Amino acid sequence: MAHPCDAVDAAVEAVDEAHYRGRDGRAVDHTTPVGVIARHLRVLDVRPGMRVLEIGTGSGMSAALLAELVGPHGAVVSMDIRGRLVERADVLHREAGYTGIVSISGDGIVGAPEHAPFDRIVAWTTPDRIPRTWVRQTVEGGRVLHPLAMAAMTYSTAMVSFTAAKGRPTDLRLHRGAYVRMAEPYNERFEADDAAARDTGADAYLSAPWLHDRPEQAAELLDTLVHSSLYEAEEGLDWPTTDHVRTWLIARNPEGLVSAGVGNRVGYGVVDGGHIAVLGVLPDARVMADAPDSPALKRLRGLLDEWKRAGMPETEALSVEAVAVEDGWQAAVR
Repeated sequence: MAHPCDAVDAAVEAVDEAHYRGRDGRAVDHTTPVGVIARHLRVLDVRPGMRVLEIGTGSGMSAALLAELVGPHGAVVSMDIRGRLVERADVLHREAGYTGIVSISGDGIVGAPEHAPFDRIVAWTTPDRIPRTWVRQTVEGGRVLHPLAMAAMTYSTAMVSFTAAKGRPTDLRLHRGAYVRMAEPYNERFEADDAAARDTGADAYLSAPWLHDRPEQAAELLDTLVHSSLYEAEEGLDWPTTDHVRTWLIARNPEGLVSAGVGNRVGYGVVDGGHIAVLGVLPDARVMADAPDSPALKRLRGLLDEWKRAGMPETEALSVEAVAVEDGWQAAVR
């Protein structure tokens, strides 16, 4: 049996990306780089002969990759709430000769009970919880992988994988990755893209659950951040290390934790009184802070020192537990 990494590499080689995404890669919105999809398929560990449910059809390319992985004796069910994407992908699959893919339109939260059970379920779109329906439609010992917000904050998403056992998610693991939030009708908002404060002129936002009932304070802090200076990047920090710091900060949950963005710069930081400092996650690790001697900047650097003393843990090293909520589970990262 081929190693999962070798099998995924072979699948990527076999699927014609231009057939699904167009020669300019823009045939549909919200396409994810093939390398990122491949990384997540390695986590999913799809084997020949398996039945797989994919939620989020997109261009159709990921379903073709899954079809390569399950082989002629397996099956792939790909669903999307947007019927036009399902119809488009279905035509492309037939043209490419993939006869083992069933394309259906529907609400991903409901899943596809008429085609269950599945050995693997993967979602390329972010629900507000681990849906109970997905666990029920997975065989005992089967695996599920999907993005999930780790906190009620903007840009708090990571990938969570788990094994379905005795009707609940077990052996939860975290992985880097983020995908768009699931479309309505049944998905409730959890990742707060309606941030505590926004400045449309500066294309800026500030997000934190503790600020949601303090609109004036949130607006003042965001204004301070917009007019803050940029300081040199923290030594040794670049992508994807900054993303590991982001998930560690979410797990650490220090007092005054915030998620923020100004223009194309997004990051995580802390507030101390009227002071604010934010470490860049993208596009680089430069720090936005209200002053070089800001108490918030001192706290942020102290947290980075703490992360380094802890051995610079990566996202995959963090602990995550399933916490039961209505119709499913939330993931609590530690």
